[in-house]
Amino acid sequence: MADGDMPVFYYFTSTGKYAASARETGVSVTRADMEKLNGIIGSENAILQY
Repeated sequence: MADGDMPVFYYFTSTGKYAASARETGVSVTRADMEKLNGIIGSENAILQY
């Protein structure tokens, strides 16, 4: 992953709420990045939405 324009949100299962990262913390994600992240935290925990 690299710096980019896509915002990052965190979902907390304990509260059912989302939190946005700082506006300047956007990312640029490739398919390979998502596959790697899915392998680390599981595909149910890494969701890419446009």
